[in-house]
Amino acid sequence: MNGNYEKKVIGKLLGFYRQRMNIDKLEIIQISNGKKICSLKTLKKIEEGTVVSDHYYDYLAVSLNMHFSLEENDVKLLQQYHDQLISSLHVFSKSLMEELLYDIEQSLYLMNNVIYFEEMLNLFHDILDYHLNENLPSRSTIDLYLALKEMVNHEDKKLILYFLYQICNVVTYLDRSQIQQECLPFYTDPLFIQNHLLHISQNFIPFDAYHRIKNFYIQIKNQISDYQKITIYSIMAMIQLNMNDVKSAYKTICKILALIKSNPDYPDQLLLSLHMRATIVCYAMKQYEQAIQNALICYHASYKQLNYNHLLLFDALEKTNQISLLINLLKDSQTLSFHNEVVSKIFKYYQIKHLWPLTLIQKHRLLTDLILNQLIPLCKYSELYQNILTEEMLAHVAITRDYKSFYLFLQSNRFNHFHS
Repeated sequence: MNGNYEKKVIGKLLGFYRQRMNIDKLEIIQISNGKKICSLKTLKKIEEGTVVSDHYYDYLAVSLNMHFSLEENDVKLLQQYHDQLISSLHVFSKSLMEELLYDIEQSLYLMNNVIYFEEMLNLFHDILDYHLNENLPSRSTIDLYLALKEMVNHEDKKLILYFLYQICNVVTYLDRSQIQQECLPFYTDPLFIQNHLLHISQNFIPFDAYHRIKNFYIQIKNQISDYQKITIYSIMAMIQLNMNDVKSAYKTICKILALIKSNPDYPDQLLLSLHMRATIVCYAMKQYEQAIQNALICYHASYKQLNYNHLLLFDALEKTNQISLLINLLKDSQTLSFHNEVVSKIFKYYQIKHLWPLTLIQKHRLLTDLILNQLIPLCKYSELYQNILTEEMLAHVAITRDYKSFYLFLQSNRFNHFHS
């Protein structure tokens, strides 16, 4: 084993860190008493990825307070972790991920500050930590991965792009469209099924997108894991919902729930996102009890997971006359810390409705103002939200006779007509 690939990456990493630390080229090659590690020409070659003798990497790494090592066992272990990580992502097994995360954390302790090995182990660690615990790396680490993907081979670049794609929705400074574009060449890889299908759903009208995805699924269904089937079903259900084919969306969601019931060894983050989607579809089907069950799983695990769909939960509780449960949730929520202003207003709306001691007229006027001034943006996200708020406005107008507010509400949503 000559380690040429690793040395190419290490050389480029040395250049990356030198520039990040604002160290001049002359400064990094200078040792003492006029002695130099190498010439500027050699340094340039190293930083461009040309393979040279080991001692150059050793001295340059020390100049950056790092270590250089290419032990054969370490290289083999890194490849083993890579293969185990890919396998665990294909089946999306929580137990496999947790076991691998523990092993990698032990290796990170041993490989602390060893250039290339620490970066790759941290990448493996961060992928697992995100899927298991929703933890995100620092911005400087993400910047490192953005640079690293241009230094590594096809397989390692694929893994970096996979991770960047997973986090680009929550890391706002990442260029989502650029990352999606870079992922497209990997569309046949099982890791990128979600990326490929979302690309289809965004670039074709719902009817065409659905049939393209359905045909894709028929072609590969015997070659993919249950997790990848769940990924496909999840996207299909949302497209069916967008086409107002609620019955088909409900059947698709039932397939997902059956799959996760038969194999509960999925990370909590995935299970919660699936229960959240089931909440939406069950509500749309007017299966309010099932919607509540799925929503409460999300609420009790992480109230943030439901986001705007708290509106569906609270409305479903009202529609099924489970007011005491709704009141308990609202009382408990008074200690929550909200990071989303609109979600906090959803809670406030129902707290006013069920907890505040106001006269009937005062309450309905206050709730009308809250919809018009705070909650109306929800209408653009979902027809379900729009329908709930319309019903609420009608209820308020029936008491207050404030038809002007209802007219403003309709104008804001550009309704041509309304059927109660």
